[in-house]
Amino acid sequence: GIPLALEQAASNFSSLSPAQVLQRIERHFAMLPLEEEGVDERHRTIQATIDWSYDMLGPEERMLFQRLSLFVGGWSLEAAEQVCSGDGFAESDTLNWLDKLVKRSMVLAEKGESGDRRYRMLEPIREYAERRRPNLDEDSLKGRHLAWFCRVAQESYDIGLDASDGRYLKLLTAEHDNIRLALEWALSSPGRELESLELCVWMYRYWMRAGHIREGAAWTQRAIDAAPSAPDELIATALNFLGILVWQSGDLDAAAALLLQSQTKWSALGNDQKAASALSNLAAIAFLKTDFSTAVTQYGKAAETFRQGSDLWRLAHTLENLGVSHSRCGNLDSATQCLEEAVSIHRKQGKRIELAKALDSYIGIYDLQGRLLDAAELLLEACSLGLESKDYFVLGNLLEVGSRMCVEMGEFSLAAHSLGAMSLAFERSERLPAPGQQERQAETAARLKEILGKEESRRAVREGHALGPEEVLDQLHKRLEELYPSD
Repeated sequence: GIPLALEQAASNFSSLSPAQVLQRIERHFAMLPLEEEGVDERHRTIQATIDWSYDMLGPEERMLFQRLSLFVGGWSLEAAEQVCSGDGFAESDTLNWLDKLVKRSMVLAEKGESGDRRYRMLEPIREYAERRRPNLDEDSLKGRHLAWFCRVAQESYDIGLDASDGRYLKLLTAEHDNIRLALEWALSSPGRELESLELCVWMYRYWMRAGHIREGAAWTQRAIDAAPSAPDELIATALNFLGILVWQSGDLDAAAALLLQSQTKWSALGNDQKAASALSNLAAIAFLKTDFSTAVTQYGKAAETFRQGSDLWRLAHTLENLGVSHSRCGNLDSATQCLEEAVSIHRKQGKRIELAKALDSYIGIYDLQGRLLDAAELLLEACSLGLESKDYFVLGNLLEVGSRMCVEMGEFSLAAHSLGAMSLAFERSERLPAPGQQERQAETAARLKEILGKEESRRAVREGHALGPEEVLDQLHKRLEELYPSD
């Protein structure tokens, strides 16, 4: 079986480092051939080893082996059952024959991040199996592959990335390469354009959450261009999501144009709630352009519409943004009222990540009033929620306010750690900071250089960057717990 490749590597070990041996096993079929006499021919190269192992497979094993080569980056048992069955192969036989491939070392079985077993092939073996795969059932096989990952993405969209302890967030992360493959095939296959656009819509929340902003925008733009005759509701949804992705990529004017198209389509369809959603996103563009009065007007209109519907999450989200916009206009009473209502709705709804965001915005009111330390208990709660979120944008925002609060508390090293980890969090999120945030970061950095000295401050910031957002936010959370113990 495949372990024979290790014998070949060992025969040349004196001239290759362990890293080189591993690299050659992973990337190349042909290692240096053995010179000893009496060695079976099948041992001489990895190519010959795989040939020999393949020849030992029965017809069903070969069929499954070939079809599994379509997967990129691994697969689950459920994926193998749905994608590889059909055209002469029964779904009920998948586990049996897959287990045999594992025992023959043609397939590796590993524990996935979510705890479920995942399977994969070493890349040389996958390439071998791919070359053996007949072209006769390619469209059928790739169609089932697309259908399966559309189903996974739609479930994640409908149920939520954080449901069942983040099951779908972990699943989409593990399957992202397969979804890329499915999208590329759908976009290049006549008649599959609608599925590609649906898949982009269902993947939107994951792309935003995982920081694949520019990639998500590129896929969605291609899918919209490829499906001009798709239903208006689907195009309006895709335009709204694309507008958000483009705005997070930094092109605010292009984003506004896309969001206006979405709002116009929803209004023409008579869907006031969806039109208000696009209007709320247009308000965010105005806010980022520091046109705070326009943002207040647009968020206010959107909130009025959402009050007439049943989507409390969207109402709370809009109230939060309306409150922040009010604060930038100096209307602190109105800002406080909006943010208190947003926090209350998120608490009642059990939306923990959204609650962390709203608390961060609420802390901003205390900051504007020169009472940042009075918000320490709010930050403590927000940090606890933020650590659950794994959302780098949320982590970055909390670390930014945390760095300034640490300066006020005299926790200067932790403040510098927070700055370093914050910069990494925003890098990973690929999202734009709020107006004024970069200026506040610069002010904090300047204060730390004065207090700690230039070299020590830089060292501590670099250390925080190396520790990472989760570790530093955990440090901040523990320190706040020490200073503000719960009753």
